[in-house]
Amino acid sequence: MKTLDPTGRRKTAQLAGMSTCPAALEPLAAILVCVMSLNCQAQTTQEPPATSPTAGEASGAFRSVEALINESGIKFDGYVQGGFVRNDVSTVSERHGGLSNYPLPQVSDENFSFNAIETFLHKDIEGNVQPRGGPKPGEAATAVSWGFMIESLYGRNGQAAKMFGFDDNIGPNHPGDLNSTKAASSRQNFFAFPNVFVQFALPVAEGAALTVGRFGAGVSYEIPVQTKAAANFFYSRTYAFVANPDQVAGVLASANLARDASGAWMGELGVVNGWQNWADNNGQKTLLGALRWRANDFHRGVNFAFITGDEQNDPSNKPQFPNNPVVSPNPQRRTHVAINGFWETGPWYFAGEALEGKQDGDGRPQTILLGPDGGRGFTGATYGDVNLHAHYKFDSHWTLGARAERYWSPQGFSLLPVTAARGAINALTVGLRYDFNSFIRLRPELRYDKQTDAQGIKAFGSGREAQQLMGAVDLLVYF
Repeated sequence: MKTLDPTGRRKTAQLAGMSTCPAALEPLAAILVCVMSLNCQAQTTQEPPATSPTAGEASGAFRSVEALINESGIKFDGYVQGGFVRNDVSTVSERHGGLSNYPLPQVSDENFSFNAIETFLHKDIEGNVQPRGGPKPGEAATAVSWGFMIESLYGRNGQAAKMFGFDDNIGPNHPGDLNSTKAASSRQNFFAFPNVFVQFALPVAEGAALTVGRFGAGVSYEIPVQTKAAANFFYSRTYAFVANPDQVAGVLASANLARDASGAWMGELGVVNGWQNWADNNGQKTLLGALRWRANDFHRGVNFAFITGDEQNDPSNKPQFPNNPVVSPNPQRRTHVAINGFWETGPWYFAGEALEGKQDGDGRPQTILLGPDGGRGFTGATYGDVNLHAHYKFDSHWTLGARAERYWSPQGFSLLPVTAARGAINALTVGLRYDFNSFIRLRPELRYDKQTDAQGIKAFGSGREAQQLMGAVDLLVYF
């Protein structure tokens, strides 16, 4: 489900440079530093011989800290990702800059790239509900329990993971936060907090939970983060990954609806500011919801999700481009629906996703579409995507995968900022995943994309080509 931007998603910050950070981040950063320090001490400090009462007291203190962390349920983990990308249409000079592999998501730079170092400081809630994920095995929570997530991301992926009004203009992201062209040419790394939320497990009916803060929308099949449990088999992502909402800010209620011989059903409903904005761009809220089913063996599942609301930027506010590219004094509703599912049987794994979206536009002169092909009198846009996945696991190390996709957008609306190209794009990806062990993963892939029904802007090679062949490989190291 769609980027823990992740990423979708930073020079090292000096303390003075954090002054533009929202006040909410300051205590969260303090918690992160404190827990990391304690965890490091607990894991790396060797107990000295208790040759004196003082030494004995010290060793006991370290044991107490370690026990306290274990008992608290707080965990700290993450990964580092880097890769190499090369296509057959870029020039040598384009490859030395950034974004020469646009519009392919998550593999936008060619040659060697530092994608991310991503960390998760979290405490999971109890019970049988996984918000934005689906129903879980087990019994409902018998008492209220709480948890939290603080996800931090530094790297090239951080640029797409920033949220308006939260971490878009914090010190480490200067100067690229104000000059995207300079950020691309210098391959600037960005810093972001893609998930910062608290959760509560509630002993209600079959099980329920409440999520409050900034969190992934849970609409898409592929998600920004590269955790081992994520659905992302390939280094690159689908165009659906970009067209789907990434993060939202608000409140989400999740509850199990029924459990019987047919499986388990969970429903979700939330109220959020809009698409990836902490600071609302128009004063009107957006509705987010989902219905999720899992078979009793949890080897099959289906997710239906939607997000709908007025997403235009009010002319009195700073435009939140590219997530919300329409400016208007009047409400302009955007509705997006998606369905995805998976089936795991023996060594085989199959999955599929379909989505459709519509952005309204009343055609008045004051309703403006931002971007290279925009202008006044915007009359609306539609878009859609279908993608299919198949994986075959040979053994504990090797897995083979294939993915086919068709994306379409007659107005070139939903892939901003990666491209404003109109028409449709077909893509075919094949690749391998090799797990050296539980900590190291290698993923080579070969991908072919072809634009059809092109109208004006071509999708590849900085607007010169309508098709592209790409080879890529990334390395993931988990900790």
